[in-house]
Amino acid sequence: MKKAVIGLLTVVCVLCYVLTACKGNGEPVPTMKAVTDEGIKELPMVTVLVDMSQSNLTPNAVSDLLNTTPGHGSEFMIITETIPDIWTGEQQRDTALTRVRTEILAGGGPDILLCENPIMENGNRGSAVFPFPRQAMDSHALLPLDGYIEESERMDWDKLAPHIMEAGKNSEGQQILPLTYGFHIMTFNKDKFTLEAELPMTFDEMLESPDRMVQYTSSCRWMRSIFGQIEDYEHDEMLIPEEEIVKRIEEMQGLSGEDFSEFYVEDPLHDRGTVGNYSIGGYSPMSCEGGIDYWLVPSYNIEGGITATIGAFAAINRNTKQPKNSFRVVETIFTAQGQNSDMLKQLNGQPVHMDIPCAGWSSSEWNDSQYATLLEQINAVVFRTPVEHEFESLMDDINADSGKGLDEIVHEHYVKMQMMLAES
Repeated sequence: MKKAVIGLLTVVCVLCYVLTACKGNGEPVPTMKAVTDEGIKELPMVTVLVDMSQSNLTPNAVSDLLNTTPGHGSEFMIITETIPDIWTGEQQRDTALTRVRTEILAGGGPDILLCENPIMENGNRGSAVFPFPRQAMDSHALLPLDGYIEESERMDWDKLAPHIMEAGKNSEGQQILPLTYGFHIMTFNKDKFTLEAELPMTFDEMLESPDRMVQYTSSCRWMRSIFGQIEDYEHDEMLIPEEEIVKRIEEMQGLSGEDFSEFYVEDPLHDRGTVGNYSIGGYSPMSCEGGIDYWLVPSYNIEGGITATIGAFAAINRNTKQPKNSFRVVETIFTAQGQNSDMLKQLNGQPVHMDIPCAGWSSSEWNDSQYATLLEQINAVVFRTPVEHEFESLMDDINADSGKGLDEIVHEHYVKMQMMLAES
């Protein structure tokens, strides 16, 4: 029923958008009549493209937040368009994405883009508005925002996780504003387990650690967490050799036979659980029970830091004829109120505002202090791209026991990743 409702709303939004939102070079800003305190007026429209089908967003979650923007309804109107999700139909989705990309290339398109890069779902690898977000920045598709951020009176930039926000910058400045992020962590009930290891450490040190909680975390086969940035988009080449991938998988497989019976508890949600991460999809951002203090043991990478994945992000089309109004709308999402809104709570991942408790998190001085420490240990932040998808599907093929050798499986995926980089 929910998908049917979303589909109907999408059709209505698309019809409205097609009639009013074509605004190529030299064309006037589209307007619409609105009832204001001063009577009926023609107000400019700020158009917002929403492609967040991976999250469990209710139909009104986005508009309820954006419509609180100062000036909405009196100075301008906000119109949203929702891209069909991959369950509605791959053809409808691809058609909508092709239309949006064509409009942007022609000098038009929506003013604001709210995006998730789709994850694997039932074998369907969904496409995205920007399959390679970093390339979108370098190709001048997005508006640099530094000047607007500096003048903002509602956005407390210092409260936004710095390592995460840095991923949205290039030589021109901040162009992408990450909304959510995630990384792999194991949680252990502090009353039942004791962490003896000193964190942080490298992945190699995790493998050699005598601490059972560290060993258990390193055995979880979170392949993506082991490496930081794996691709160089400027030179279209992989940053890690094929042999290194094989080596790390063999190390992880060597741990899988370990007996970690002390962690096979009757109530894993309370005693030992996984803090969800957008990069593996489907897990709640935080799954810790209230009133319990936890040890947080992340999956460290080979450099001794944490690899985080961006779940959703916002950006402004460089073609927009309303940059100030567009930024006012985006700014609403990054206020404390916006970061604690139903929209953010329904997105995959943790909001970037560091004062907002993790969704479902057991907030306590102990837990909050640990999590704040982990944020400082992030040394790599990646977007989901076709290359990232391909890298993560390595373990799926290995676990499927296809009869192929490890070297052969890794080689097949590695060649595909190289081809994707060349075509990006």
